[in-house]
Amino acid sequence: MLQRRRARRSGAEGEEQVAAVLASLPGCYVLHDIMLPGARGNIDHVVIAPSGVTVIETKNWTGTFRCTGSLWEMRRRKGWGDPYIKIKGNPTAQVRGNAAMLRRYISARTGLNLYVNAIVCFTNPQCELEVYSTTVRLVRLDGLRDAILDQRSSRGLLLEEMTQVWHALEGGGAAEGGGAHLWTD
Repeated sequence: MLQRRRARRSGAEGEEQVAAVLASLPGCYVLHDIMLPGARGNIDHVVIAPSGVTVIETKNWTGTFRCTGSLWEMRRRKGWGDPYIKIKGNPTAQVRGNAAMLRRYISARTGLNLYVNAIVCFTNPQCELEVYSTTVRLVRLDGLRDAILDQRSSRGLLLEEMTQVWHALEGGGAAEGGGAHLWTD
């Protein structure tokens, strides 16, 4: 029980760090802690930017982790055999699933058929990553702002489309757990 409470507190701290970075994005709608109808869990952050819509999964992990495609493993501190063990809770599968679910939700609410980008952001400086291949973009906290501003979707979004998406999420009850803000230059 205590370990689970610590993990939740650590996760919340990481999400607050990401929210602070997202607050510096110019001309973007930013939503936090989104719960879509029928979803089992929340989406940590959604950014609606001129460059497109992005879902961000935050991880405030400590330790050494290896990513090969969509397989995630954690390095054991000691023991025999393979030094890595498969972990529960695959962050790439989680963020890809959230992006797909958000895309369907936006399409149903607005009629817009948008690609939704997926990013996993690692906030803890004591997290070491060994990435051999990945199916989503993995960034550290200090690279998150540039990752969002530099990404390219099939096409950019007009302000009217950005506002439509924001209203679909905020007005549709999906943002009940968090909040939405338009950050301007």
